[in-house]
Amino acid sequence: VGMAVNALADIRNAIGPVIQRLAAENPEFSTQLAAEFIDVLMLPERHEGVHGYLVNLLREDLPGWMPSIDREKAGLLLKNKSSAAQELGGFVLSTNCANWAGDFEIKEIVKLASHEIFSVREAARQMFLQKLDAIRTNPQEMLSAVRMLEAKWDDSREFATRIFRTELTGEDWTPEVMVSLCDSIREDVRQFG
Repeated sequence: VGMAVNALADIRNAIGPVIQRLAAENPEFSTQLAAEFIDVLMLPERHEGVHGYLVNLLREDLPGWMPSIDREKAGLLLKNKSSAAQELGGFVLSTNCANWAGDFEIKEIVKLASHEIFSVREAARQMFLQKLDAIRTNPQEMLSAVRMLEAKWDDSREFATRIFRTELTGEDWTPEVMVSLCDSIREDVRQFG
């Protein structure tokens, strides 16, 4: 761990192949090392580039550890001040979204769709797709879901527009949902309504 968080990039880069080889041969090592690296990511970055290096190492060189991370730890990564930690949180969320989507409310998913980090928005979109049946059958969930049309990022708004046009029928649109669209602060959302 000490070499992987060293101030000198050359030392960090030299240990990478060793970590990769050991992790490939020993899944338990991979999982344990990932937990230790995540603990480092939770702290302020002491040396420039270390957090980015660790995220890259975790994603590319340590196989199979992401399913072992619990939702609470992923949440801490997402709330961290480090954009590298947030990015990793998005990847963890994406890996585990099939298991965790049911634990998220639609309004939480919509909020994640406006996150600054692309990997977080991608995970939110994956979870949104898994919640389509709940959105279709529950008017309150639908009311929360249409807020994705007002997301901060074009990619999330375009996703929401495409899903609402292709996956929902006229019967899915209640008067209350239509009124909320027409009351939007965004002109494109009002026109969609």
